[in-house]
Amino acid sequence: MNELFSYLGLQFYILTLEGTLKFSISRNGKQAQQFDISDTDFVGDDSNVKKEDGGDPLIPSGKDASAVGLLVRLIKNDGVLSMDFDGKTGGSARWTFDGLDEVRVGPMYATAKAQTRINQTPESEIQAQPSETNNKRKWAGEDQIPNKRARSSVDSEPWPNHLFMEGIRTYPKSLHDSGKLRIDLADGSVWYTSKSSTKNKRKEATDEVDLSDRTVEVCYQPSKKDSNIFTLTLTRSTWKSYQKKTYTVFEMHIEPALKSHRMWSSNDLSTDEQIFFTDPAIIVDAIVHCIDRTSAREQIVHDPQTADLYRKKIQECKTYRDQNGTLPIGNPFGPSRKQLEEYEQKEEEWMKRCQSMRRCISSPAAPELQGPGNSDGNRELQDVAEELFDGCLV
Repeated sequence: MNELFSYLGLQFYILTLEGTLKFSISRNGKQAQQFDISDTDFVGDDSNVKKEDGGDPLIPSGKDASAVGLLVRLIKNDGVLSMDFDGKTGGSARWTFDGLDEVRVGPMYATAKAQTRINQTPESEIQAQPSETNNKRKWAGEDQIPNKRARSSVDSEPWPNHLFMEGIRTYPKSLHDSGKLRIDLADGSVWYTSKSSTKNKRKEATDEVDLSDRTVEVCYQPSKKDSNIFTLTLTRSTWKSYQKKTYTVFEMHIEPALKSHRMWSSNDLSTDEQIFFTDPAIIVDAIVHCIDRTSAREQIVHDPQTADLYRKKIQECKTYRDQNGTLPIGNPFGPSRKQLEEYEQKEEEWMKRCQSMRRCISSPAAPELQGPGNSDGNRELQDVAEELFDGCLV
């Protein structure tokens, strides 16, 4: 990708873009102009950058802003430029330029209590910068920054660091299968702890659930034998002789009516903090998110940002059509029929992929929950998440 962006007093090249870049420029004390560009805005390999006879693009030298999934070269800036990048892999970064001088160095993270900065040294080492927080000295990296996709919807608070579900493991079998599933959103892993006790001693065994296969699907639905019991199943699949074969990776039974089969969250395992919730879709989406990260599959399933982008782009086209009575066939400066068709197709493909890899039926008569953010119970956990989590990416 080699795309040139030009505006009054501003010129830069986008060399790599895997996510969404939002930026604003303020000149001569006037109100900042806002823009946003996504990798989905570019179709094909065409570039508006001239090339030499040998085929190499003619890109002049300038000031580079780079992150995982982004490379921008700033050539001209007659004002104050702010850039915010949200990568497809969940990373986030921000830069501010006054002219060609970078005012803010490196990705900046902010919390309600303090700000910490990570500076890149010439040797690409990370240096921690101390900051004062409530008269206590803290260091960058001490607070965990959540993955951008670790949430139910784009507008909701991030999930707490740990989510739990109690039940009975039915696969793989062991002597003591009653226990709890723990989803660690800090490192994208899932664990199951089985427990048993006798008169004089207690036993616990913890096993990690294998999420390395990119084909792993997650399903939560009522048991065929008893509608009061629900089954959480993780399966992987292979194709042999044009036939799909499915293998169980993990399975557990949950009976929501039992007090011993609960779901809760916690940000700190060293405390007794337990925030209970009742929506299994949160567990399902969190596991899918961990599979996305651990397996590094190219087509991400739980992707609230992309889903929200598709919805907004489609709505933008439909609003234009309602206001003007029609959509132009092709319009490089605004909504068009071609753009609407492309985004509707992308949304449909994403929904099909999501439905094939994720199923959550929370009651025998309940419709299937499709995609992130469609769960009525999310609000319950979001309310307490705002209390648990006092920081966010900016």
